[in-house]
Amino acid sequence: MEKLTLNDLINRKAQMKSELRMIDVPALGGSVTVQKLPIGRFLAILDRYSEANPSIATRLEMCADVIYNSVPMFQKAELQEAYDCVEPTDIVVKLFDDDIQAIGKLADEISGFYGITNELKN
Repeated sequence: MEKLTLNDLINRKAQMKSELRMIDVPALGGSVTVQKLPIGRFLAILDRYSEANPSIATRLEMCADVIYNSVPMFQKAELQEAYDCVEPTDIVVKLFDDDIQAIGKLADEISGFYGITNELKN
């Protein structure tokens, strides 16, 4: 391996992935813009659901929370009102028409931004 220089590290910043990404979501019939959250905020969401053996319902809540906080469009009150959401994160389950697999897939893609793979399925 080569020894890194200060310029190498500065140039790396320009090569880092954008904070916004488009992800294809076949279950919704198109792509959504996903915002990469600050690492501390992302981990705080995961920590809220960190129990030894989380139930499937708890895992679904975690996935919905990750998705809701990462997709700015899902946070729009107008969208939540149109779907009669009681809690803001309800929009995720309602938009995906209770498709748990599709919700998990999108949450896994988002977790991939942070170098975590299949973390949300386990």
